[in-house]
Amino acid sequence: MEARKMRLEVAQLHITAQMKGGTFSTVVQNICLSVETGKRLAIVGQSGSGKTMTAMAILGLLPENCSALGHVVWNGIDILSLNARQRRSYLGTDFALIPQSGADFLNPSLKVGTQFREVLRRARIERSLQGTLMHRLLSGTGFDDPAQILRSYPFQLSGGMAQRVVMAMAAAGNPHLVIADEPTRGIDQENIRVFLANLNTLFKDSAILLITHDISVAAACDEILVMNDGHVIESAPARILLQHPKAKYTRRLICNLPTAYTSKKEALINDA
Repeated sequence: MEARKMRLEVAQLHITAQMKGGTFSTVVQNICLSVETGKRLAIVGQSGSGKTMTAMAILGLLPENCSALGHVVWNGIDILSLNARQRRSYLGTDFALIPQSGADFLNPSLKVGTQFREVLRRARIERSLQGTLMHRLLSGTGFDDPAQILRSYPFQLSGGMAQRVVMAMAAAGNPHLVIADEPTRGIDQENIRVFLANLNTLFKDSAILLITHDISVAAACDEILVMNDGHVIESAPARILLQHPKAKYTRRLICNLPTAYTSKKEALINDA
């Protein structure tokens, strides 16, 4: 029997930030999106577009000077209606975050194994099972010698290796919703390819929200939502959006795609 689909629905999401001097600034306005388990939705836009703030509102991780209004409904429950403690209870269980930089996320003074065991403890994994699970998850992200990785300090890992470690940690709790915030920034094309392959393998039954400035990375998702200046510019299935973008902003993003898209880029440049 097919597992019941779980769904994230965001409706009329507004985020405001209190600035110095007491004034308020609108960061995100009227954001609507949805993604269900087994599907991948990319939010793409340049820095400052509001995509990361949208993700942090979903996770309940907004900065203290920011507040969110609207609806963030997960499996029938409006997350924004819960208190801070209740929202945090979803992290590490239903929800997982893959941050922008694995190297910055990891504590440089603690070995990877120590930090990984803490993640497993929070996920309520029995201690007797933790060693086997750590090795399996690290192997699943492409490490040939998981034991060596567990003995290492984060500063002994490359950026791509650190990102794969953080991905393995995120998979430990078998989350239903995974939010990856600019996970490919600062890593090379080969590690991007490996990361996206691992994302599909480790979280094939999860709902994935992929935050990125790179529309070629977003192309790996089922649907793409384009943001600029705190607003949704357009959204569509990935293939349709890449072949028939409606907004000039989206066409300019596509113009930064690799050489394989050259003919499409030239047409878009002429039409911009």
